[in-house]
Amino acid sequence: MAAMGAQMRVEQFLALPEEEAFRRELIRGEIVEMVNARLFHEIVKGILNKLLAVYTVRHPEFFLIPETIYLVSESDAFQPDLSLARTAEVARKDPFQRQRGTPLLAVEIVSSETAERIDYKVEVFLQRGAEAVWVVYPEHQSVTAHYRDGFARRLHLADTLEEPAILPGFSVPLRELFKPLT
Repeated sequence: MAAMGAQMRVEQFLALPEEEAFRRELIRGEIVEMVNARLFHEIVKGILNKLLAVYTVRHPEFFLIPETIYLVSESDAFQPDLSLARTAEVARKDPFQRQRGTPLLAVEIVSSETAERIDYKVEVFLQRGAEAVWVVYPEHQSVTAHYRDGFARRLHLADTLEEPAILPGFSVPLRELFKPLT
C-alpha cells in the first residue's frame, strides 16, 4: 500500500471522484492505496466468502457484505475484505448511502498491509462497535481472532475457526480454509 500523503476527513475522501477513491482507504486522515491482491489472497477470500454465504442462507439474521467501505470515524474509512452485519441493521440503513459505523464481524486478509496498519484497523473497528475482527494470514496459514474485550486467539492449521458467541453453528477447520494453498 502506498500512502498518498494527504490529510483529510471522511467527507472530503467521499467527495473524491470515484476513480480517485476506488481501492483506497482513509486511515488516520491519510489516503492509502490498496494494492491488487495476489491470487492466494483472493483464493482464501473466496473460500471464506462461500462459507459465510452458506452460513447466512441458513441464518438469515446475518447479512454478508464483501468489499464495502465503512465510515468508522471522522478520519477513518476502512474496506475489509469481508464483513458480516445483522440483517435487521442493514435493513434500517439507506441502501444508497455509504456504511457508517462498523460491521458485526470484519475480516481482513493480509497480503500487503503493514502490521501497524492492520493493528490500527483492528483496534478502531473494535473500539467503534465490531464484535470481532478476523485477521487471516494466508502465507502463514493462520487466523487471529480479535474481540472487543481485548482477548485475541491465534489459530493454526490443526485448529477450527468457530464463533459460538457471535455466529452460533459456524465452524470451519483451518485445513479446509487453506487447503488450496497446501
